[in-house]
Amino acid sequence: YIKLLEDTHEFPGEYPLTVIILNQSSVRDAVRSAIDRGLPSPLPDAALEIVSSRAARYLSLRFMVRLPDAAAVLALHERVKGIPGVVRVL
Repeated sequence: YIKLLEDTHEFPGEYPLTVIILNQSSVRDAVRSAIDRGLPSPLPDAALEIVSSRAARYLSLRFMVRLPDAAAVLALHERVKGIPGVVRVL
């Protein structure tokens, strides 16, 4: 998977991360915290777009995260996917 990431993304660089979650503020805050934990400084609010599902049961959190390498992408996915209320990490 690292090879595929290296072939399709430039590192260091911006990496698009989409996280589908249950529409709960606690889940949204936990995802944001998990992402910020792996970065040298917290993401600015402009790096996050939030889109609600039609019935508002789910949220799509769309981040642009500056990462140093493909291994950091995998670590980010691992931190986020274990959070209760996270449905999918893309």
